[in-house]
Amino acid sequence: MQIKLKAHLKQGISRIGIFTIAAIVTLWTAGCEGVAGPEGPAGPVGQQGETGLPGEPGTPGEPGPEGPQGPKGDQGEPGPEGPQGEPGTANVIFTEWINIGIGGLQGSIPRSPRSYLGRNYTAYEFEIAELTQEIIDQGTVLVYMKLGPQNENGLITQLPFTLGNTGGTTDSAIYITYTLTNGLVRVLSQYLDTNIAFNLVETTDFRFVLIPGGTAAANSIDSDDVEYERIVKRFSIPE
Repeated sequence: MQIKLKAHLKQGISRIGIFTIAAIVTLWTAGCEGVAGPEGPAGPVGQQGETGLPGEPGTPGEPGPEGPQGPKGDQGEPGPEGPQGEPGTANVIFTEWINIGIGGLQGSIPRSPRSYLGRNYTAYEFEIAELTQEIIDQGTVLVYMKLGPQNENGLITQLPFTLGNTGGTTDSAIYITYTLTNGLVRVLSQYLDTNIAFNLVETTDFRFVLIPGGTAAANSIDSDDVEYERIVKRFSIPE
């Protein structure tokens, strides 16, 4: 019994010693760890790494407001002058062929005996509204006559016109001319040598071309170059 008691006593002392040593070690270790010191200086920057892959493009933004208009630029140098064009027909006025018809019938051209400076004529009056006083004073008026069956090709000539001796009882040349007033062309015809009024045949046609003054077309007119075929071609006048 005494021996067992001693053995237990030893075991208890041994266990107490182990716990005591562990506690002493723990306290010693805690006592050795001091208070944290201040943070040290930053180390040098390391080398730059390789550039990464580009990211996906972002969504385009909304367009911004329109900016103010910039100042007007300097005027450029004028270009070289172009060649002169052909006279146009924009300002050229022309009628269709107008038949005089049979005197006294509806639609025929009015006619009457007239005397000018002691000369006797038959006067045929054509109302041309486009014939202004300005055209008479400053422009050019061309009067053409066509002799022959109506609506067929015939002799076309410019007035004034003299038809040689016709023979017969009068044995005299025929003279056809015209006068101009505002809105009216008066065609006059007579036997030239005998001073007797002459009546045109009912199939006679007339056409009038009016060219205002101060236009390229008027400036291009040559008094020696007014044959009907050349005029209609030059100014693109339809037949």
